[in-house]
Amino acid sequence: MALLLLTPANVAGAFPDDDGAVDFTHVDTLQAVRVRPESSSKGGAQYSVDVSQLLHEGRARVCQGTLSVDGHRQGEVVCKIGCGSQVVERIRKEADLYRGKLAPLQGRYVPTFVGLFEGETEEGETACLVLTHEGERMQQSLYISGIDLRKRVMDALVAVHQAGVRHSDFGEHSIVIRKDNTPVLVGFGGAEDHHCHLGIDICFYQPQPHNQAVACEEVYWACVVAAVWLPATVEFLNSPVPIQWALEGSDSLVAHAPKGTDPDLARMHAELTREDLLEWIEERELYDGQPLPIKMRD
Repeated sequence: MALLLLTPANVAGAFPDDDGAVDFTHVDTLQAVRVRPESSSKGGAQYSVDVSQLLHEGRARVCQGTLSVDGHRQGEVVCKIGCGSQVVERIRKEADLYRGKLAPLQGRYVPTFVGLFEGETEEGETACLVLTHEGERMQQSLYISGIDLRKRVMDALVAVHQAGVRHSDFGEHSIVIRKDNTPVLVGFGGAEDHHCHLGIDICFYQPQPHNQAVACEEVYWACVVAAVWLPATVEFLNSPVPIQWALEGSDSLVAHAPKGTDPDLARMHAELTREDLLEWIEERELYDGQPLPIKMRD
């Protein structure tokens, strides 16, 4: 089995040495190293990808294109193309993750593995990882996204960790959004094997726990980025105090004021603290499009 990688010269960045003046299609032929099981039975299948867009360029080029097998169109795919022994080895490792620990998550939380192809090109030793194209790169900040999307993103990341993989580069740039608004995690080039010790369930709008209670740094900081938790503390009389005091009412804050604080001053600061918290809650409700499951007592 072989892959023909067809890259038009007008695909920006595809050919660093080309000035775009010549209209041609560059063809690279790579041999199949690993393909998804249902394809392996087609012994001499001919794969081809017509590249249409350069999505990203770094140590490897990431392109979108149309996959055909034996001349029959299969759909849109993403190709990660890298040259040189170090980059090729990195792509092999990523392919092994898709075929191994990430296999049960394919099509739901991560793209589906199509194949790994290798060979010699003008740039030397080359590898091409082909995955299904799942959607468009997330453009909006996760922090201000609605709660349904944020929950699905966290479900995906936790599932990856439970599968024994740390993403190692989690962020909006590693999330693509399908047409049905479901997220898929991508960008596993730097991922590592991981025995996750996640110590709590990820529950939205609980007070933020200490990172030691979460016991997984990547999940903890993903929760911060995704605005999973209420602030653990609020500012009262220039000191952080538990958010629960503010939720319980001004009287609760005043009761916890430092000894000797003027009662009127304490009450004024208590009202300011609660106003700030209410503003935060209303902002989150605007992003979520629904009330938060918390109540501020009068």
